[in-house]
Amino acid sequence: MQAVIDAAVSRARSVTLGVVTTVLGVVPLLWDPFFHSLAVVIICGLSFATIRTLIIVPTLYAIFFRVDISKTSA
Repeated sequence: MQAVIDAAVSRARSVTLGVVTTVLGVVPLLWDPFFHSLAVVIICGLSFATIRTLIIVPTLYAIFFRVDISKTSA
């Protein structure tokens, strides 16, 4: 269990920084009528992918491989 937690924490910074920089770069396109829908899709897609990468994937890994939570070191 500790390995799952450590892996999720170690990826949190790189994934979050990548998403934040891309979203901030796309925000000005929200006011452009031609690129508005593209900007919304990019922002929502990256936000969902971030949640999936940082929360859902480690959780599913722990469930599928039956990681025992009692073996977590304090």
